[in-house]
Amino acid sequence: MPMEDNTIFRIFSMTKIVTAVAIMQLYEKGLFQLDDPLYDYLPAFKESRVFVSKEGTTVTTEPARQPITVRHLLTHTAGFVYGIFEDTPLDDIYKEAGINPGPANGAPLESFVDAVARMPLKYHPGENFKYSVATEVVGRLIEVLSGTSFDEYLRVNIFEPLGMVDTGFMLSDSQAARLAEVYEASDNGLTVIDEFHTMATHFGVGKLPQLLSGGGGLFSTVPDFMRFSLMLAGKGCLGSARILGRKTVELMTQNHLPGGRDLGSYDGDLPDFHTMKGLGIGLGVAV
Repeated sequence: MPMEDNTIFRIFSMTKIVTAVAIMQLYEKGLFQLDDPLYDYLPAFKESRVFVSKEGTTVTTEPARQPITVRHLLTHTAGFVYGIFEDTPLDDIYKEAGINPGPANGAPLESFVDAVARMPLKYHPGENFKYSVATEVVGRLIEVLSGTSFDEYLRVNIFEPLGMVDTGFMLSDSQAARLAEVYEASDNGLTVIDEFHTMATHFGVGKLPQLLSGGGGLFSTVPDFMRFSLMLAGKGCLGSARILGRKTVELMTQNHLPGGRDLGSYDGDLPDFHTMKGLGIGLGVAV
């Protein structure tokens, strides 16, 4: 099927900026401050510990030097990992615990985040950068602060006001017919990637997935995401729809790494970026 304007894609990590906009709406309402301890809202993170070593089945940890804050979540400096991109001992611990934010995960968001809270951190909070499941935690924080489910919050407060008619965690049967396949190059030309085909046809089609992933779970189209992007370019406004205040967008797009450092001075990296030099981290965005 040829590509059309209304072709639907899994937007994976482009979901993160949508989640960031949602949490910053709640910031504007005064429901939290950026440097509030996360455990004020998600008590499971009260006793965070940091990974030291693993010998056989014995895992050694130490108490975190400071609590995880909301700012740490939005800047990926909380100390979490993803558990899917590397093969370190800590990533293995995540895998053994079934912590995978993909759409096949059968855990509800609350249970998933509670499981993350039981995992040791890679770094002490605020001391290093690591691309991670932090944005899934933000999704759960949105539920707690707003008193509504994550998908419903996004629909009412972002998608409907912006006219994003094909964006969400679930597709109808008619929308599924417009879902793009994902291909890879082979000796025989382009072939469909089985993993993504299975993901497309089984998860989020006709039924809401159990895990509403704020880090990678949304479907969208080019026109829908263009409307979202134009809203950000318009300092939070598109036409008559005001999604965020101008000063909030400006706050989001400042570098929030300590001392104005760039990612090149940290151990962590971002997938698909060739260099970290000159790249800072705002609140849910790279700058």
